[in-house]
Amino acid sequence: MIEIFSHTTNSIIPYEHFFFGGGEQHIKFNHDDLMHTWNTTIWLQYGQDSEIWKLALIVDALNRDGVNLIRLNIPYFPAARQDRVCVQGEPLTVKVFADFINSMNFDRVTIFDPHSDVTPALLDNVKVIDNTEFVGAILGEMNALDGTGKTVLVSPDAGSNKKVANVAKYLHKTSGIEVSVVRADKLRNVATGQIIETTVYADDLTGKECYIIDDICSKGGTFCALAKVLKEKGASKVYLVVSHYEGTANIQTLKESGIDLIFTTDSKPFVDRNESLVVKSIKAYL
Repeated sequence: MIEIFSHTTNSIIPYEHFFFGGGEQHIKFNHDDLMHTWNTTIWLQYGQDSEIWKLALIVDALNRDGVNLIRLNIPYFPAARQDRVCVQGEPLTVKVFADFINSMNFDRVTIFDPHSDVTPALLDNVKVIDNTEFVGAILGEMNALDGTGKTVLVSPDAGSNKKVANVAKYLHKTSGIEVSVVRADKLRNVATGQIIETTVYADDLTGKECYIIDDICSKGGTFCALAKVLKEKGASKVYLVVSHYEGTANIQTLKESGIDLIFTTDSKPFVDRNESLVVKSIKAYL
C-alpha cells in the first residue's frame, strides 16, 4: 500500500493506479490536486516487489507536476535480511533495492528497526528509527516496569544482542528501572534451516515474564525453539515483540511452543488476525 500525504494541504493526495493490458502499471494524478502541493511524504507499507516499481512511477509523476520535496517512509525495508552474498552467483539484493530507492532522490528516507547496519549504510539521506520506543510502550501497557524484577528481556541470537541491550538502556533512562537481559544462541542445520539446539544463558527463570525482542518474525522457528526452553527453565509467561511481522508464521504453532502473546506493528500488510496477535500502528513511531 502506498499513501501520499501533502504537508502543504495537510491531506492525503488521491491517485489512480491501474494496469494496462500488457501488464504494465500506470499512475495518474489529478493536476488540480497537486497545484498547491510542494512538500510531501510517501508512506510505503511494503508487501511485494511490484510496489517499488509503483513507487518509482508515483515519484516521476509528482516530479513532472512540480512536486520536488518528497520524503519516503518505508518502515520495512525490502531484502533487509539479504544483506550479504553467501555464495558466488547470488545478488546483494538489499543493495539493488537501495540503489533503486536512491535513484529517486528523496529528501529523506525513514526506516524502522532495520535488520542490520547494512541497509542504512546503503541508503542516501536515511533516518533510522530504532525499536526502543515501540518495545517500551508494549512493556508499559503490560505493567512490566513495576520494579519487581519479574521482567526479563531475551535476545534470541547473537545478531539481536545489541538491539536488546539498547532497549534495556532506554528503559533505564526513561523509567529508572533496571531490566534483566538474557542471551540465547541457536545451532542451525545450514542445509535444512532447522534449529538443532537452542541455548539460553540463564539457569533459572522461575516466575519470570520473558519478552523475546527481535526485528522480524518470518516462519517463527527460532522463536518456537526458544520459547520451549524458556518455559522449561520456569518462565511463567513468554511474549514475542517483533517490529516486523511477515504473516507467514503459524500462530497456533507459536502458541503451542509456549508463546503467550505476540506484539508487532503494521509495517507490512498481512491477513492474520488473532487474539494472540497484538498489532500497533507503525505511524505512532515514525
